[in-house]
Amino acid sequence: MMQIPTQQPKEGFKKRNQGRFMYDNKGDEMMCNVLQLYPNKKQNIFVGKEGEERRKQLYKNVRDKFNSFAESDYEFVDFGRGKGRLKKAFKGIGKGLKKVGRAVKTAALAPARGSFLTLVRLNFRGLASKFNLLNEKGEKKLFDKWEKLGGKKDALQRAIDKGKSKKVMACGKKCRAKAGENPQLPPDSQSDFVNFCAEPATCSAAIAAAATVTATIVKSIGDKSNYKSQIELAKIENDTQKAEEKEKKIDASMTPQEAAIADEIIKAQAGGFDAVKAIMENPNLTAEEKNAALQDLKEDMVDGGLSTGKKIGIAVGIVALLGIGFYLMNKNKN
Repeated sequence: MMQIPTQQPKEGFKKRNQGRFMYDNKGDEMMCNVLQLYPNKKQNIFVGKEGEERRKQLYKNVRDKFNSFAESDYEFVDFGRGKGRLKKAFKGIGKGLKKVGRAVKTAALAPARGSFLTLVRLNFRGLASKFNLLNEKGEKKLFDKWEKLGGKKDALQRAIDKGKSKKVMACGKKCRAKAGENPQLPPDSQSDFVNFCAEPATCSAAIAAAATVTATIVKSIGDKSNYKSQIELAKIENDTQKAEEKEKKIDASMTPQEAAIADEIIKAQAGGFDAVKAIMENPNLTAEEKNAALQDLKEDMVDGGLSTGKKIGIAVGIVALLGIGFYLMNKNKN
C-alpha cells in the first residue's frame, strides 16, 4: 500500500491533541485529505493558505506516483505497418492500478476504521466484550479482515483492551437524530468518551461512519464456533439486547412524524461517510483509478441494506460508462 509522508510541518496543519492523528493509519489519513475524499467534513488536516499549498504539493506527488503505477498497466501494440502505428493499449486492472486501488480504498475507509475503534473502546453493542471472547480461530478471522480493510492489528487490540470490561452501550434512533444530518467526528477518535450517549454528535457520527466496517467485521466472526464460551457469549448478547431495548423505549416516545424525520436524518448521516460515494464523486481520481478502488472494496464489504457489493457493482458500471464517454469525446475531438 502506498504511503505518503506524515510528519507535520509547523504551518498549514491543524493541531492535534498530543500531536496525534485521528485514525489508526497516519498515511491513510494523509491520503484521504490530500485526495479530499470527504471535502465537507471538518476533519481535514490542512488549514489556511499554507495548508492548501502543502496539500497541492502532496497531491502532485501522489498524482505522479499514481500515474507511474497506472502506466505499467499499458502495453505497446502494433496495429499495423507504417510509422505511428505502434500505440499504447490499456490491459485492464494490472498490478499498477491494483496498488492505486488499494491505496485509495484504505484511505477512503480511514474515517470508518477510526470510528469503529471508538465504538470498540466504548463497548458499543458489546463489540469489545465479544472480540475479547474469541478463540484462536476467531481472532485470526477478526484481525485478518481488519488488516484487509487497512487497519493495524495493534490499534484494534488496544481498543479491545480498553472497552472489554465496560458496560454494553447502545444509541437508538432518537439518540442519533439529535446530532442532525451532518454530525462531525470528535477532534480525536482516540479519546475515551465517558458520557458517550450523552454526546449524541459523537455517538451519531461514529456509528454512521463505522456502519459498513462494523457490519463487515461482525459478519466475519458471526459463527458461534469462533468463541471460547457460548455461555459468556449469550450473556454479552443479553446485555446488548437490554441496552437496545432501553433505547427502543425512548424511541417509542416519538410521534410517527418525529420517527420519520429521524429516519431521514440517520440516512443522511450514513451518506456523509459513504466510501463508495467518496470514491465515485472524487474529481482527483481517473475513471480507471476509481474502478480499481471500487473493485478492491467490493471484495471486502457488506452492509445491512442493499449490499455494498451490489452498490459497488452499479458504481463500477457507471465509472466504465463515464470512461467510455470520455474516450469517445476525446476521439471525436482528435
